Order: sequence, then C-alpha cells, then structure tokens
Amino acid sequence: PNNDPTFWTEKAPALLTNATAVVDPAWKFDSVIIDEGQDFDDAWWPSIEGVFRDPTAKTCYYVFYDPNQRIYVQTNHFPNDLVGPITLRVNCRNTVQIAEHCARIAGFEPKSRVGAPEGEAPISLTADSLSEAITLAKKFVIEWCSPELGGLKYHQVAVLVRSNAAAEVDLKFGSIPVSGNLDRWRRDKTVLLSTWGRFKGLEADAIVCIEPTGANTPTD
Repeated sequence: PNNDPTFWTEKAPALLTNATAVVDPAWKFDSVIIDEGQDFDDAWWPSIEGVFRDPTAKTCYYVFYDPNQRIYVQTNHFPNDLVGPITLRVNCRNTVQIAEHCARIAGFEPKSRVGAPEGEAPISLTADSLSEAITLAKKFVIEWCSPELGGLKYHQVAVLVRSNAAAEVDLKFGSIPVSGNLDRWRRDKTVLLSTWGRFKGLEADAIVCIEPTGANTPTD
C-alpha cells in the first residue's frame, strides 16, 4: 500500500522469508542475480537466502550495484559471502557523449567501450520556472517526434520530472500525447512522462530531465 512506508523495507522481506520457509525446494534456485543492489535495504539480504535451494552451496550469486545511483538506501551492507567488489569501469550502455557528460557529473574518468557511437552532446538549458522548463521540454519533444525533423517514435522518448512536478505537465505536447502509462508507451501510443525513480532501469533514445537546482533557484 502506498500509505505504508514500512512495506518495502520491513513487511515485504518478511513475506518473502515466510514464503520461502514453506515452498518446496524443487521450486527454489541454484543461481540468483540481483540488479540495482544499491537500493536493497538490509532486511532483504536474509530473506533472499531462502530463495536458494541450498544456501550453503550457491552455484551463482551476483549483486550488481552503482553507489552513484542510490535512491532509497544511504549505506549498503552486502552479504558476507560475496567476493569483491569487482569494479566494472567500461560504459557499455551509452553513447560516448552521454557517458562523458554523466561521468563529469559523478566525478570520475569516463571510459566507453570500443566502437561505441559518438552520439550528440547533451544540451543543458536553464529556465526561471517549472512552467518555462516544461515549455522547453515541449519544444524538444515536438522536434524529436516530427517526421520531418527527428523522426523518433513515441516509445523512444521520455520526459523525467520529480514526483511533485508531474501533475503540472500537460497531457499533450502540441498534438503529441504524453502519459505515465508504461504499457501505452511501449506500444508507441504516447510519449512517457515519468519520475527518475520510476524510470530507473528503463531506456529511451531521447530523454528530457527537468531538475530543480534548489529552493528559489532556476529549474534546468
């Protein structure tokens, strides 16, 4: 339930522990891979032990995480039987331009895979208000989705805002529908409007990020 702040940190791990205590071992696993491990609360790790068919003989157990992408957990305490960490230093996901842009923000040396596309440089603009920032976002989305200009499909485009700003975004950018419905977005019915946390782990070819820089300061 959305109004229960303890559900994901306490109750859900306990439910998993209870479930794995009664399920037949034949339905359990030898290998487990955890993604977005930086957002796993400490209570989850003991509950995940019960997912293994034999917790003392794990065939494969990997946790992938990025401390620069923490949203829900401030400090990570991973299981003691994990070896590492093993740092993956090569960006295999982004264009060279985006990889370098993000690396500068995070404060580390960028390294892209050999043969990665150069791509276009990200554009940073400053607006005096949220409404002005949304107007700028509209301009880019309309241009990207225009057959004569960008030529992108709706399912290739996303607009990301903070949760408290989503209600102020229009449901249409010109003639282009905008929606938070992931299924409609994937079916190319709408451009996606989402928050950073909800979009995490997803991908789009063109993204607008509307980010407030602080109280009483411009929004870019």
